[in-house]
Formats: sequence, C-alpha cells, structure tokens
Amino acid sequence: MNVFFDTEFTGLTSDPHLISIGLVADNGNHLYIELTNGWAEAQCSSWVRNHVLPQLGTGEKLGRRDAANRILIWLSSFETETTLLGETDWDTILISQLLGESKKAASVGCRINQLAYRDTSQARSFENAKRDFLATIQASPHHALNDAWAFRAAWHLVFVGR
Repeated sequence: MNVFFDTEFTGLTSDPHLISIGLVADNGNHLYIELTNGWAEAQCSSWVRNHVLPQLGTGEKLGRRDAANRILIWLSSFETETTLLGETDWDTILISQLLGESKKAASVGCRINQLAYRDTSQARSFENAKRDFLATIQASPHHALNDAWAFRAAWHLVFVGR
C-alpha cells in the first residue's frame, strides 16, 4: 500500500520545523495533523506566513510525540506492507525525524521513499496533474492534506496510467 504524504514547514532553511502533515493512502483513507509544538510563527518565513499559516485550522492538533504515535497507529491499521511516498527531501527528512521520535516506530513495518522522476518531461506532467487536480476540486495548494490528495492523483495518472 502506498501512502502519499506532504508536509508544511517553517521555511526552506537549514533548520526547518514541521507544521503539518497530510497523508492519503491508495485506498483513500487519510489523516491530517497540525503540530502544536516544535515550531513557532517567528521561525516561519514570510512566504509560509502568507501561504501556509492562513490555511491551518482543520487538522487534528497534536504535539510532536502524539502526532508520531497517531501516524504510526494509523499506518499499522493497514494489513499490508506500507510505503510512505514523499515528493521532496524536505518532506522525507521531516517525516523520518518525526516518526523516529516514537518508540513505536520500530514495530510498524513501513518504508519511506522519495518520488523519482524518469526525466523532466515526467516531472512537468506530474506537476501539471497536481495543479489540475487541485483546480478540479477547488482546493488551495500549500495545505498538506490537499497536496497529499493531489500527489496521489498525479501518481496514479502519471506513474500508473489510471
């Protein structure tokens, strides 16, 4: 089972802090968490303050440890091997750090992989598919759950062909 995820974080710096995470499984199950600790608005870039923070407010509000445990419990509900698929280094590093903070991490069998494009044409097709999906459902980008849904849709269109 693939679980597509996206994160929002304080900025493109050497020390980004996770703000929210959206996860959407192949079967449509989803989870959206907004972190209540581990970051502060003062750490956010102006871009994040303008584009990400205004969209917060609809997720489960959890501290880092509880968020990691909640994600791992959710992942363990799938009765098959799970691959977490992220789109960027930023996403995969931040989720790896978060899940690594839980003592339950070793007991949940999942891999974390990063999307790899065959070439620039495939990358452009993927980005266009995400943009088209968000427009179709009239959702804003830069919201972790919206972006995870778009990632899932684009994956199925561009990589799977359906």
